[in-house]
Amino acid sequence: MPQPTDQELEFLRKYIADNRWQTAKSGPAHEYNIRTWPETNDADFWAFAILVRACGTPGKFYSRTFLYLTLDDHKYWTMGESLPETTVLNRAAPGGYFGKQDAPSWHEHILNTNPMFGALPIATSESEGPRRDSLRYTL
Repeated sequence: MPQPTDQELEFLRKYIADNRWQTAKSGPAHEYNIRTWPETNDADFWAFAILVRACGTPGKFYSRTFLYLTLDDHKYWTMGESLPETTVLNRAAPGGYFGKQDAPSWHEHILNTNPMFGALPIATSESEGPRRDSLRYTL
């Protein structure tokens, strides 16, 4: 599984600190950030979502599989729409998984067969496995 670079970690932490996280009123305890909120920067939102999908670990929420990126004291995920349709970033305390955790490992097959992951700038090599070629924080 690819790990965020130091520069990406710095970006993620800055995004987390600089943006509003609203407590959810329904479902398991979590918070969310919305791309269309006036104070949310589109390019930064997309970069955060791309990093969650590029560096996240598959985990199950009952019958659905999401990619979860754990950073510091939270895990982050999107809701599974294709990247252009993604409007929500979620976060919660780690460990709040629901259902049997039998999600497949992170690998090229998932990236190539699930539209949720298809829009990522991912390249593969036999020696390195999946990796980001050049992640840019602009659209």
